[in-house]
Amino acid sequence: MIMYRKRWSQNFLTDENIARIAVRAANVREGDTVVEIGAGKGILTSILAEESVQVYAYEIDKDLVDYLRSMLSNRDNVHVIEGNFMKADLSELPHSSIKFVANLPYHITSPIIKKVVLSDLDIRLCVFMIQKEVGTRLIARAGDKEYGYLSAFVRYFADVDKVKDVSKNVFYPKPEVDSMIVKLKITNDRRRKTIDEKTLLSLLKNSFVYKRKTLKNNLKVFYSEKILNYLEEKGILSNEVRAESLSIKKFIVLSNEIYKIKTKGGKKGGYEI
Repeated sequence: MIMYRKRWSQNFLTDENIARIAVRAANVREGDTVVEIGAGKGILTSILAEESVQVYAYEIDKDLVDYLRSMLSNRDNVHVIEGNFMKADLSELPHSSIKFVANLPYHITSPIIKKVVLSDLDIRLCVFMIQKEVGTRLIARAGDKEYGYLSAFVRYFADVDKVKDVSKNVFYPKPEVDSMIVKLKITNDRRRKTIDEKTLLSLLKNSFVYKRKTLKNNLKVFYSEKILNYLEEKGILSNEVRAESLSIKKFIVLSNEIYKIKTKGGKKGGYEI
């Protein structure tokens, strides 16, 4: 008998139709490598196994690992990996044409998504089933009430779309909240326009520290007054604008200017950062 372990946020999907919707959204094709995080009882894994793809399914629970390996023993295209995905060395995965399809644990959704998009893997897209509240933040656009750091961060790496709302009634044990399936289509368009990614990611994190403050007041803690005034003079920053109103494209423009000023440090006309 498989025991539920609360410490790992185990809520097992029970509706095969929902699982198939997630798999269809990933548009898996022969030759793809599909990675699943938190395979659980294998409802997604089994459907993925039917496709002509290589499946790498991570599962932290040893009892579930044994169960999955037994259930899928006749599937040579499925590789069940025992361990914590957050500690896994992703360089051991194949590096081409990778897709992620997973029902993510609620308590570490954001860290997992960050690890995935920051990896060096050739990821085409991700289909994640996540807590609806987090999904709403992911699909939010600049100016929306739910738009924040996670929204901007993920949109730097991917185009994000909602696939479907999922009722809490199709999980066991039943969680307290509903879920959402979201699709992240990985794109390098915005990364190519960024001069220095470290500067951009740091800027995003710093900009949303205090949501009630203006962007300039948030950035005062991290950048000198000279730099902020210079950006204001160039029309890139203003006293009124808040981080929640800036699209990722505008953050890229801002970070590029900050990097240019930073690299001029110590030279005539340069600014301390």
